[in-house]
Amino acid sequence: MPDFHETGTKMNTHTRHIHPWVFMILIIPFGVVSGYIGVTLAYQLTRVGVTVGQVAAMVALTVLPNTWKFFWAPVVDLTLNQKKWYVIAGLFSALGIAAMGFFPATKPGLAALSAVGFIASLATTFLGMAVESLMTYSTPDELKGRAGGWFQAGNLGGYGIGGGLGLFLAERLPSPWMASCLVGGLCLLCSAALFNLPTPVRPPAAHGLLPTLANLFKDLREVLRQRLGMLALILCFLPVGAGAAPLSAIAANGRHRRTPWRWSPAFWAESSRQPVASPVAGSVTG
Repeated sequence: MPDFHETGTKMNTHTRHIHPWVFMILIIPFGVVSGYIGVTLAYQLTRVGVTVGQVAAMVALTVLPNTWKFFWAPVVDLTLNQKKWYVIAGLFSALGIAAMGFFPATKPGLAALSAVGFIASLATTFLGMAVESLMTYSTPDELKGRAGGWFQAGNLGGYGIGGGLGLFLAERLPSPWMASCLVGGLCLLCSAALFNLPTPVRPPAAHGLLPTLANLFKDLREVLRQRLGMLALILCFLPVGAGAAPLSAIAANGRHRRTPWRWSPAFWAESSRQPVASPVAGSVTG
């Protein structure tokens, strides 16, 4: 999941009211990339005989940037601005999804798909941090809770789009690149929501990149010195904390089946939607 972080930025208090649903639209590409790799690509690969272990390794590689993204969070905070970072990251994310359809979903194409998936996932970390910063400094205090709910709804809904819609299109269109380009194009359209957002203004005395990185490691060291901080860090690296628990369950199912990975595309698409519908509703109404 995307993480919230503080920046040396202040909100322009003279901007008009921004409805929290805007952040749902902006964060959708973050979930789409995960869903497209974890459901659509996984189904296509296992259908042609790629082993569960090989698919799991590919998915694990694409999850890796989300584990360590706090190291480059200061880059987003202290360079360019949030909107520029979003556009850059959104473009790379969309191009990454689109490019996946141009490589064969086979064992020989697994290395290329893993590399493209890693780059797309890395791009979404910058996109997620840009949205979080925009939400923090463009939302009044009384609306921050609602904004967080819409934010999570967009993240979970994006996973359903990448996994459900992506697989639906991949199974019905003549060529895989058509499905990947359509899904990538939808991600690119999410950038239109930026027009309704103000650009947070940094104070002139903002810290430089290197001092900020030094402070980051100091804070991390202080967290590790506390029992609860250490526990929280361990939980973040467990499958349930990293969002990989469902993938482990699917892999275990595949190992115990005599003829693994014979589920239909409809089942895979439905499996990507069911865990999303209730949390989305809860995020918006809670």
